[in-house]
Order: sequence, then structure tokens, then C-alpha cells
Amino acid sequence: MNEFFQQWFDARSSVPGTIACAVTADGAGFCRSLDPSFPDEQMKEIVSALRSGAPFPGAESSEVRWHTWVFANGKIRSVIRPHGWTFTTAVRVNSEAAQILDPLSEEFLALNPPG
Repeated sequence: MNEFFQQWFDARSSVPGTIACAVTADGAGFCRSLDPSFPDEQMKEIVSALRSGAPFPGAESSEVRWHTWVFANGKIRSVIRPHGWTFTTAVRVNSEAAQILDPLSEEFLALNPPG
């Protein structure tokens, strides 16, 4: 399944403004940086911090489709599928990548991986 998600990401990674992405589940998956100033290791730290964080207060997990954190120069989006696979991406603010976060997140949720 890792290969399925990697192929999905590879087909979308050329959008200007994408800094890094990860698709993970229970220690499996991949992280990839597309920006030399943002190493893969930094994205792995973000994914680890998000996975170990507390749930969003006041919301049932089934109601939350994704979380977005906005910073001065970028955004981080984390999308969780019902079976545990998570798509996390870091993008530059006001970029093409930032503008397509919602449709990209919807697409990830709608994927039908084999198996």
C-alpha cells in the first residue's frame, strides 16, 4: 500500500509551493522534502509530533477530516483516513500548493488503495 500512496504523491508533487510531504501509518510510509532548506528529517519530526499530539478538543474524531496550521510563511495540513493512513504536507503560503490543499485533501480521503 505504501507504493500506492507514493505513486499518488509523485503524480502531484510538482505543484509550485510544495515544501514537503509524508504519507504514513503505524511506522510505515514515506517522507519527502522538495525544498533543500527543509530536510526529510524535519518533516519526519513534524509527523511524529502530530501523531503523538492530543486530539482536537470538543470534536469527535469522525467529524474532523483534517487539521491545518498556518504560519507566517507556510501551512501544514494533516489528513487522516479512517484506517490510519495520514497525509501530511507543508506548503508555502499564497502558493499554488496552498490553493489546492482542500481538493488534494479530499482526493486523498477518496483514494481506494488495493488490498
